[in-house]
Amino acid sequence: MTLSKILDNKEIYNMAKNSIGDCLNNFDKQCDHALFLGRNLCINLHHNVDFIFLCGVGGSGLAGDFIRNISLQYGITPIFVIRNYTLPHFATEKSLIFIISYSGNTEETLNCYEAAKKLKAPLVAVSSGGNLGDLAKKDGTYLIEIPCGFQPRMATLYMALPVLLLLNNEKIIDLPQEEIGEIYFNLCILKKKWGFSTPAIKNRAKATALQLYGKMPIIWGSEDLTDAGAKNMKSQLNETAETPCFCGAIPEVNHNEIMSFGNKNRNFVLLMFRDKKEHPRIAQRFEISENMLKEQVEKVVTFTAQGNSFLSRLTESIYFGDLVGYYLSILNKVNPEEIAMITSFKARMLR
Repeated sequence: MTLSKILDNKEIYNMAKNSIGDCLNNFDKQCDHALFLGRNLCINLHHNVDFIFLCGVGGSGLAGDFIRNISLQYGITPIFVIRNYTLPHFATEKSLIFIISYSGNTEETLNCYEAAKKLKAPLVAVSSGGNLGDLAKKDGTYLIEIPCGFQPRMATLYMALPVLLLLNNEKIIDLPQEEIGEIYFNLCILKKKWGFSTPAIKNRAKATALQLYGKMPIIWGSEDLTDAGAKNMKSQLNETAETPCFCGAIPEVNHNEIMSFGNKNRNFVLLMFRDKKEHPRIAQRFEISENMLKEQVEKVVTFTAQGNSFLSRLTESIYFGDLVGYYLSILNKVNPEEIAMITSFKARMLR
């Protein structure tokens, strides 16, 4: 059986409730539910916010990247993603701090929660439960409670979209209503194009997984625009497909990483995440990079999301990365649900 026929065999997909396959098959419905959860969120801020901090690691940190990139396009408040145990020293009582942990048990994020409490800053917890959920309820902290039972990396929209709508309701960012509505409808269309039932010959996500199979992927986005989508795909390839992967962003990679392609390496595939409204000089950098490197690597692949709004396009790139990681896990013959190395590492941290 050819590799493409393997991906076209509908029987190989695990559709058990809350499995990765089930999540991807219902990605559009999850998006709709996440928007529903965030529709009326409001914390009634009584002062202007100086900074926004999004504290989270792993899949929760990816949600932070998503929120940050959207906020950079639609808002004016400085925003930071914190993947650590502590808040920056410049956080103040006027900062708005989001503590994001899908499981509610992430030790780095729980440390940030305690630090945020000491600041007496406006505080919002985002979790499906765990210790964070318990602490938030005990302390009276505003809690965005999201559905439990998923792999955290499959709950990006559940963590990101309610926070974005809260920021919108508080008028910290300005998301046009029509752009919010476009997200779901665009995903419904993409599900038909990229979903399990669409054959590889017509399916961009399956085709990309086939291009990456057996290769070393290198993913480049553009700074503060498509880098969140690029980071998400790297995470999916690492965690779901158990594939080593590099990730960077233009223009930074043109000042250093490009040198690593000086000698031909036929095992590399360079995947470029682009945006149709990128800065003209960024577009030129992508084009020059592709022309220079297409003879140095096995293949250069370009992905450009097609949604009308940036919000829709970034959501599209998350869905694409999630699907490619899942399809590649099937080709690699690994269990996409298994995270043995992460589990082992966490156990050793407890010793």
